[in-house]
Amino acid sequence: MKTMLALFLTILMVTSDVDAGQISELRYKNWVGGAFDTDDTELFSHCVVYTDFKHGGWLYLGVLLNGQTGIGFSNDKWLLPTQEALNGMIQVDDRYLKPFTSNPYSSSLFYVYFSPSDPIFEAVRRGRALTIEFNGQSISYDLSGTAIALDLVKSCVEEHKNTPASSARNTAADLWVSENTWFMEPEKNKLRHTKALEINADLLSEGWDDTKLVFYGELDRRLESAMRDEQDKNKKHLSEFFNNS
Repeated sequence: MKTMLALFLTILMVTSDVDAGQISELRYKNWVGGAFDTDDTELFSHCVVYTDFKHGGWLYLGVLLNGQTGIGFSNDKWLLPTQEALNGMIQVDDRYLKPFTSNPYSSSLFYVYFSPSDPIFEAVRRGRALTIEFNGQSISYDLSGTAIALDLVKSCVEEHKNTPASSARNTAADLWVSENTWFMEPEKNKLRHTKALEINADLLSEGWDDTKLVFYGELDRRLESAMRDEQDKNKKHLSEFFNNS
């Protein structure tokens, strides 16, 4: 079973075909999308709409069950480095400007996630153009029709979040996330966030049950140990610097 921590970061990738993971369909002018669940748990995950542009790119706009906004960008012409973080800037008209860090999903696709409190949703909903800058290039996306499309996405999440499937979610994971709000802002807590996911995967491979509180107690214990090791490593580097100066 996929851990609920991974579910919070569910890829917003959808295709033009209605696959097993799609619960319902959304359409408005050139925007297409729907509600999706996870393939393994069949629990509601997110709602998303997407469209293509004349410059060859695709734009994905979605909202996850936990309230995060996710925006995906793709273009078959890109050659993104998948082994390192991608840093850039995202802007919506003159109303929103923010740096971002993303780990590309593939050489032609990456996603940026925003916390539920981030104003990006309303900025995109009311905006006329969204622009991203990375690797020395600037790409703009026309947001015509986005207000209605995003209203459909928001209504979609409201409609599906209280379904029997979504109410069966992992309450232990929900409790852990509610007590560790930093996890919802990976761009601000990159190292801790990455370590948490790595430890989460290790625990699952060892046979731990991620529906139990003891799973997250062990995750916390290992995470704090890993962060102390990182601090000690940094202190060692600083000591070596002075010894060699």
